[in-house]
Amino acid sequence: MRVRNQAEIAGLQRLEEQLKEELNVKKVTYLDIATDFVDYTIKPNLPLVGKRLGKQVPALKKKLETIDTHEIVHNVREGKQTLIHLDGKSYHLEPEAFLIEVNSPQGYAAVEEYGYLAALNTQLTPELIQEGVVREAIRLLQEIRKKAGLNLSDRIHLGLETSGTLLEALNNHLEIVKNEVLAQEIRFAQIKEACYNTCVNINDIQLRVSLQKISSDGEVD
Repeated sequence: MRVRNQAEIAGLQRLEEQLKEELNVKKVTYLDIATDFVDYTIKPNLPLVGKRLGKQVPALKKKLETIDTHEIVHNVREGKQTLIHLDGKSYHLEPEAFLIEVNSPQGYAAVEEYGYLAALNTQLTPELIQEGVVREAIRLLQEIRKKAGLNLSDRIHLGLETSGTLLEALNNHLEIVKNEVLAQEIRFAQIKEACYNTCVNINDIQLRVSLQKISSDGEVD
């Protein structure tokens, strides 16, 4: 992420935990204000420059394909004019004369507007894939709790029967699942005394769910 000054960086850092939670990201990196993280494609804003340049518009298009685009972008950020030489003539073009397209680096999705830049790393590691699977499992288990008629505070014994990558993901994040769905115990087997049973699919892998409510005194209802 790149903002326009150090004060804005400090403000974001104060809200960083909320930012990570809202955007579902694990880490926020702040780029130096002068850093050019992305490349740009710049085109003329034809409705604005067409009448002024007339027959020079094709020359301007060709010029924009060869010059340093970062110089123009810096001028646009700062609201400065850019000096362009075309066939021996000089033109001072205002920031609005240019249309700027952001070209994201490989593995990132980036947007830039008004001097602000946000870039998301889109490369999925095995760990991130597992976390995504577990989040989906927790979402479905919360829905199953509701269908079973449980209150928000009701604690349960939970049975999960599955296989493959889903079993591995759930096993690796067992404590998170237990805390999120209020499971006092999770068994990777059917609970025979279950009060509710169902079956769902996550990434085409079957997950059989059985649960039993626990009373306030710790006894199974």
